[in-house]
Amino acid sequence: MPTTLNEILAAHRSLLVLDAAAATTQVGWFTTGCEPRWAKSDEEAGVGIFQALANLAVRPGAAGALAYCEGPGSILGIRSAAVALTVWRARRDPAEAPPIFTYRSLELLAATVAPPGVTLIADARRQSWHALDVAADCTWGAIERRTHADIAASATTRALALPGGFRTWTPLPVPAEQIGTLPYDVAALWAHPRAADAALWREVAAPDAFQHEDPGYATWTPAVHRAPTPGARS
Repeated sequence: MPTTLNEILAAHRSLLVLDAAAATTQVGWFTTGCEPRWAKSDEEAGVGIFQALANLAVRPGAAGALAYCEGPGSILGIRSAAVALTVWRARRDPAEAPPIFTYRSLELLAATVAPPGVTLIADARRQSWHALDVAADCTWGAIERRTHADIAASATTRALALPGGFRTWTPLPVPAEQIGTLPYDVAALWAHPRAADAALWREVAAPDAFQHEDPGYATWTPAVHRAPTPGARS
């Protein structure tokens, strides 16, 4: 299974990429033997994706493979991209339906422009953060969910950096001047010399936003509502 950009293009010849993790929606078109083309939109993702496609003059049905950023980032934007890809694939003949690949925003930054020793963070809501530690040798592990307090404590020994253009709802764990910003320009990141051969991609059957764990659901047993029995104590 292809895990790098070069492998995907070698196998499928063309690739449509949607990245709505940041406030700006970014759409890219890759074909073998040609320079990639990108378009951006500052509209919300449900509109911005189609504006960018119109600017590129690209038909999703022409893509040999489809791709999107699954996060971390804007859940609404990411799910808008995932739904669009699912619908486009469903409209194709099942025998010719293109595969869908995904990558993660913080890992793309780690593979390209993140300095060694930094911790990349993105808002995970509810006083928590997505965090990815980049080691001194520029390798990285898994994206973790960390508490507000854990991020603040780690800032005493590690530099922190946010992707540019990512929204935050949780108050910053340390003063803003102590947090760096790495530009999240997807066209520039995928043009980085290390990007095309980095094993950042995976194929997915059901596109969705990045989650640290599968959602859990509480069980509920329905009961018929009855009036209290006369004389019964409440």
